[in-house]
Amino acid sequence: MSEGQSPRVGIGLSAFNDVHYVSESIESLLAQEFKDFELILSDDNSTDGTADVCRKYADQDPRIRFFRQPRRQGIVNQANFVFRQTRAPFFAWTTCQHLWRPDFISRLLPILENNPTVVCSYPLIPVIDSDGMIISNPTAHAANCWVDTRALNVVSRLNIALWSASGCNPGGGIFRSDALRQTRLIRPVIAPDNLMLFELSLIGAIACVHEELLISRKTSPSKHLRDVLERYKTVFYAEDDPMPRYFRMWLTHWRLFYEHLAAVLRSAHSPRRKPVMLASTVFGFMARHTKHMIHDGVQALGLPRP
Repeated sequence: MSEGQSPRVGIGLSAFNDVHYVSESIESLLAQEFKDFELILSDDNSTDGTADVCRKYADQDPRIRFFRQPRRQGIVNQANFVFRQTRAPFFAWTTCQHLWRPDFISRLLPILENNPTVVCSYPLIPVIDSDGMIISNPTAHAANCWVDTRALNVVSRLNIALWSASGCNPGGGIFRSDALRQTRLIRPVIAPDNLMLFELSLIGAIACVHEELLISRKTSPSKHLRDVLERYKTVFYAEDDPMPRYFRMWLTHWRLFYEHLAAVLRSAHSPRRKPVMLASTVFGFMARHTKHMIHDGVQALGLPRP
């Protein structure tokens, strides 16, 4: 990449107290066969030396731009921040729990370059534990782990996004930056990546490459939803966020329902098509989340979440 020329791909990595994993993650990015990228590192005011590791890599490689936040911003603000720094027409989010194969970009990027209607290209993503043991292998049950909406109309795409959100992870892929700018990016709701992918499905298609090009590390066991929501009250929000903690994850599935409807209403589709899109969204969301919406109401009354 010559001086003054924009890179082809932007990569955003936000870190917070990840000193044990950040080096391995950055090394996997720098080992890419495709070299025309910029890496945007943002440290969320870590207290364990993560910032020092990021700064060391930034000093060694001119493709890296490093930012250290003066106070903790939270996952949502961090994710949106690194994207807004990019100059590239294509963009990928990653974390210190992700390890990219050397051909990650070179296998996914051509799908976007050769198909203008595709807004996201992603691979199969096996999951490992903190010891490196595989705990989820998408190749073993591939039919439940991929979504590909090429050649489908918008109603079909949004239905697949609603019904298949928990079966795969397109959020681990490469996005078209112009399409991301038409969305509201990452929102402070449960499953914010699924909401963003729903918005993207209103704009274009999602493509799956049936190869394991990314490994995701899971360092903590699954918990009950009530515990997840309690944790999100802290990790999603900035330390100086004005919203009272009690209301941060209050009626969260009702808020998610509203966000889906708002995404359809603000989309560029014609008024004639939107009633069908709204009806499909209502049916799909209620079919999947009615139980959780009832539990939201119970919790809002001050009772323990079932």
